[in-house]
Amino acid sequence: MNIFVNSVPNDVVMGIDCNSFSLKKNQQFHGIKLISSDVKYHVVHFQHSENGIRYGYWFSTDPNLYLSFSYNPEQEIYIPEFRSDDNARQELELRFKSCQHLMVSYPSEANDTWQTLTSCMKWADIRYWASELSVDTPVVYVDSTMTTSEENHMLRKALANTSNSQRQINVPEQEPTLNYTPIRFKSNEALRADHRTTDFLDKSWYLYHVILAQYHYSSFHSLLGEMQFSFLNSMIFSNYGSSLQWHAIIELICGSSKVSPSQIQKLDHILSSQLNILPQEYADTLLNEEVWTRCLTVSTARDCYHSESLKSTTAAIQKLIPDVFPVAMETAAKLVPEDLEEEEQLENASTFFDSDDEYAPAVASTVFYKVNLSGKTGDYRTDEGV
Repeated sequence: MNIFVNSVPNDVVMGIDCNSFSLKKNQQFHGIKLISSDVKYHVVHFQHSENGIRYGYWFSTDPNLYLSFSYNPEQEIYIPEFRSDDNARQELELRFKSCQHLMVSYPSEANDTWQTLTSCMKWADIRYWASELSVDTPVVYVDSTMTTSEENHMLRKALANTSNSQRQINVPEQEPTLNYTPIRFKSNEALRADHRTTDFLDKSWYLYHVILAQYHYSSFHSLLGEMQFSFLNSMIFSNYGSSLQWHAIIELICGSSKVSPSQIQKLDHILSSQLNILPQEYADTLLNEEVWTRCLTVSTARDCYHSESLKSTTAAIQKLIPDVFPVAMETAAKLVPEDLEEEEQLENASTFFDSDDEYAPAVASTVFYKVNLSGKTGDYRTDEGV
């Protein structure tokens, strides 16, 4: 498959998947060629300044799809144009023959890694998570500033509970939203009235009877797909809500004793692949050290059931944040003394598991990255060296 760029009116950092390159104003550049159709989904992304919003489009590979991008000066973004009829296929072939020497080849060595990073994703799910209602569009939009439906829920709840609730403060309804699965560890859905301590320390019931049953057609594979999608959106676009969702899914699975060894083995492979592709300079802002501590450190909290089976993940995380685990183990050992009553256990544990009320809005300045992934950076040159 090939994707075309119609013009480069301004400097831009463009990328596909985990690779990016710089283009200069008015540079002769016509797109990216030889994108493998063996990998079902890819993402093309753009950034117009070092501190600007990074945005892009996920798309499903189709060798017969004519996909091109034109810069819209009013919106100040690249807009996709696509067709897949017979005329489009002929036009695609003619254009490729005339300008392939001014296109960048997709790095073939990246195929295996990208396949691992997207192996559980499905196009219908991607459209749903990105709130794309049209079933006909082959692309879906994501950017750095998109909030998640859960973030909006938390903000509405917090605003409703404030003393100044009479003020008219509205959460935007029309902006693009990432429609991730709502994961609320302290909700009534997660903690049954007669099993509060059990459900808090072992999230298996919540995982299988609520999250998978209600949101993923009882498919663990589908949940892993959402974990992959949220990770890639957090890494490529620096999307804050996606980072929260990625960590929430990891914590949900790792905190569930009923997850099978084969499922944990698959999780270990995916997580270690994600961490191994993550640039070191992203570790401080993208990784939540407390979550990784809870998931990979054995403690008297009894909530970590798979730490010894996540060996590849542990090795990968220790390279990124090597100083976390010695301190974390000492902290975790003091977490939940065995002689506490049920209500005390929940109260004390929650001070470690949730330093703030889960339903309070997370207020953070947006962090933007100039993508620097997999060593595939710099000024890419086409086959003709432009």
